[in-house]
Formats: sequence, structure tokens, C-alpha cells
Amino acid sequence: MKYSQTLILGSKLCLICAAAALCLGLLNEVTEPQILARKAQEEEDALAWLIPDGRPGDKVAVAGDAAVRAYYPVSVAGSSDRYILDLLGVGYGGDMKILAAYEPDGTLLGAALLDNQETPGLGKRAETPAYMDMFVGSGSADAPVPVSKEMLQGGGGAAGGPGSAGAQRRGRFRFFPQGAAEGGTDAVSGATVTFLGVSRALAAGAEYVRCERGGS
Repeated sequence: MKYSQTLILGSKLCLICAAAALCLGLLNEVTEPQILARKAQEEEDALAWLIPDGRPGDKVAVAGDAAVRAYYPVSVAGSSDRYILDLLGVGYGGDMKILAAYEPDGTLLGAALLDNQETPGLGKRAETPAYMDMFVGSGSADAPVPVSKEMLQGGGGAAGGPGSAGAQRRGRFRFFPQGAAEGGTDAVSGATVTFLGVSRALAAGAEYVRCERGGS
């Protein structure tokens, strides 16, 4: 009798699990195209926002680089001498997708954090334009990207960059001014792993542009 009851119970649990798996599979089939479309739109909006007066060319994949996954050559006034990089950063919640625009000498023009699983209220602050302001203007050989709190002492990014307080929302992409408290050393407190993930990816992007694309 006990064996029969155990078998019945086990069968019921198997049916429940199978039904749950089927429902999750159907849900994924329905939502995945929408998620992919949303991500594609966010990337398109970010590309238009990072260099408003430029025209990004076709995406070029990069192999063998831990941080740089691809780049877009950007034409400004007929001259293709700027780049938007698709960067991979590693934060507290795992992989982070970052788009960053650079001058040929590696100077950062602006950056945007896209896909990420960072902690709301802490690491998520990296999604705001003011957070990225502390990196804007750095990246050249003479002005390295700040990758520590000590390097941030005494100033953030260049005023008036894409992530400045005057930034506006473009399409569905979230560029909301959050005030100076979102950037600088205050942004590092409580979210050091996120900061390191973002800063190291931006620094790797600057080096890639200087060494691999600056002379092309």
C-alpha cells in the first residue's frame, strides 16, 4: 500500500513539473522575441545618443579580446575617426553590456550601461548619465580612465558631455539626469564591484582604440 501511494505521489509530482516546464517554455517562446526587439531598440537609441552628429557604420566583431566584443566606426562630417565600442564588463550581478564612444586617441566621449543585473539603488546607478560623467574626457595616454576611488579624487568627467545634466531621453532608452551625487567618489561607495566592472571595461576600450584603431 505504501509503495502504491508513493508511486502515485511521485507520478503527480512528475506531472506538475512537466506542466510547469511546458508553461515556462511557452512563456519563453512568447516573450523572447519581444525581449530581443527591446534590446535591439535600446542599442539603436544608445548609438544615436552617444555621438548625435555622427553616423555609425556596420558593426565589426572583435575576436580574442576579453572586454571588447565589437566596434562601430562612426563618420562625423565625412571623416570616420571616432568609434563606438560594444564592451563586456563584469559587475556584482554578472556580465554587463556597455556601449562607449571614443576619439582616436582613446578619449571617452560618453558611455551607456545596457543589459545588467546590478543591485537596484547601488550598482543600478551606473545606468544614469551622471554616473558615466566621471569617466568622460579620460582614456588618452596622458589621462587614463579612473579605475580606483583614489583616481577619482578631485574631479569627474568633462562638463557638457553626453552624460551631463542636460541630457535628454531618446526613444525608449533611459537617459535621465540624476544629479552630481550619482557620479564621482559617492557613486563608488557600496557598489565597488560595479564601478570596477565599468571602469575596467572603459579602460580596456580606450586602450583598444589607441592601439588597434587610432592609426587606421
